[in-house]
Parts: sequence; structure tokens; C-alpha cells
Amino acid sequence: MPTELNDSLPSHEPAEDALALVVGIGIEAIPIVGGMLGRTFDHALATRDKERRHAFDVSVVAELQRVSQLLNTPVIVETILSSDDFLAALARAQRIASETGSVSKRHRLAACVAEVGPWSKFASAELAQHTLLVERLDDLHVWLLAYIARQGGSVIAGNDLPSDPAPIDYALGSALGINGPAPAVVTDAVEDLQSQLLVSLSASASGVDSITISDRGSRFVDFLRAIDAEQSDPPAI
Repeated sequence: MPTELNDSLPSHEPAEDALALVVGIGIEAIPIVGGMLGRTFDHALATRDKERRHAFDVSVVAELQRVSQLLNTPVIVETILSSDDFLAALARAQRIASETGSVSKRHRLAACVAEVGPWSKFASAELAQHTLLVERLDDLHVWLLAYIARQGGSVIAGNDLPSDPAPIDYALGSALGINGPAPAVVTDAVEDLQSQLLVSLSASASGVDSITISDRGSRFVDFLRAIDAEQSDPPAI
């Protein structure tokens, strides 16, 4: 891909923003009180948003370069910038990326955006479905789904603790390196995956016995692998 696409990205210099703030606020902001505190928070948020926006745009360019290298006919800048679908997807992803603190999620969003356009190897309906999941799911959801897939498509209660069969939350806790049952945030994430029809749960009187990935879940994991966005390391809980 021509390097001109990189050149089209505006630079971000947070140091210049900080200097402007110091000059604008003046000495009365030390200590920061009242309205000055709000102004400082506004500036901090605006600066961080610019930083994330610039970093995300750079990630999208890198993903476009990766996609282009995989094609027999490289994608040219003019094709990218003339694609209404790509520009619409980029605008949406930029907003979502600015609202998440997860670097991994921003990477998944950038990888999805790079696949939107006439050059994509994915059918438009399939790509739209997977992109919605990328937008909705956080790092824990993605890790859990990938972990279940790596276990052969199912996690069974007691598999990780053969001498002491336990509910599924003990198996998930063990997978996450937790000495004991997984916290509620993990079981809530599993329920989220079920609500998205990505996994199915088998339960008995003692609780959930197993979690099995669905065909929809398997296709989503395959998609993440195809765009090099599968999350193999467990997130911090």
C-alpha cells in the first residue's frame, strides 16, 4: 500500500496541548479549585481522546497494510478513501474506540474496519455480524470464547480439578489462575455470551455443568483468528 495513507494522518502533539492549557489557566489554578478543576478535567478528557483517536487511526492504517499485503492486487489509497462503506465503518469505530480503555479491543475494531470495503474477503453480512460482536464484547468475553474453543469447544465442571469435581466457576477460576471459583464478573460474562447465542450452558441441580461453544461462537473465533485478533492471554480481573 502506498505510504501516502500514513502521510494523511494528522500528527498529535500532547505537549503542545499541555503548554496551551498552562498558559490559559495561569497561576490561579494552583491549587486547582472550583471551575478550574472542571476545565482541567475537560482538557484531560479532550487530550486523551485525541491521543486515542490518533493511535486508532494509525492502527487502522497498519491493518489496511496487512490486508493489502495478503491480496494479489494491493489496495490503493484512492480505493480506500472512495469507499463509503469503509468511511462509515471508520467513523463508527473511531467513536467506539474513543470510549474504551482496552488496547486489545481497539485493535479488534481496527482490524474489522480494515476488512470493510470492496477488497474484503468476507461477505458483507458475515462481516457486519462479526463487527457488531467486536463492538459489544470486551476482553473477558473474547478470552472466554477463545479459551472454550481451545478446549475443544467445551469446558466441563471438574475437568481442571479432577480430584474434586466442582461447578463450572471453579474450572473457569482455575483457567484464569484464580485459586477458587471465578468471580461474578466472569459468570456474568458467560451469561452475556449465552445471550448472544455464542455458547450454550448445561445445568443440573448443583449448577452449570458445562459450557459449549455454538456454531455462531466458533465462526466468530475463526473470524478473530483470520484478522489476527484472537485474545489468548487472560485479561486482568
